[in-house]
Amino acid sequence: MPDRLPILATRAATERDLPWIAVLHHGPGAAQLEGEALASLRTQLAGAAVVLLDGQPVGLLRVHRGSRDWAIQQVQLLPAYRRAGIGSRLIAEVLAEARDQGARVSLSVLKSNPARSLYERLGFTVTAECENGYSMRAG
Repeated sequence: MPDRLPILATRAATERDLPWIAVLHHGPGAAQLEGEALASLRTQLAGAAVVLLDGQPVGLLRVHRGSRDWAIQQVQLLPAYRRAGIGSRLIAEVLAEARDQGARVSLSVLKSNPARSLYERLGFTVTAECENGYSMRAG
């Protein structure tokens, strides 16, 4: 058993994070993205937070926080940090914050994404289905 639990935190994503976010999305060779690819990533900074584990970036969380309806738009972790409970902790924190604000939380998930079972464990249910995915809402 470890001496202590790792410290999980988030901080707002900034322009300086774009090379790291490119690597997270596209792999190690993507840090030098330019043009449209870089512009596309730049549009994703709104509502984005870099996920830090013991101060090191390990993922990205994007949440749109409306007045009454919130949408989890992205939970992405580096492969080495998946299936370690980090995503569960992040989503549980969003759900608790939303509950305190009186907001509802929704998300979309591809049918092929195994994270659907995680979302269901955390209280999300399917509200709509399309060809490739599901819309889900918490509680």
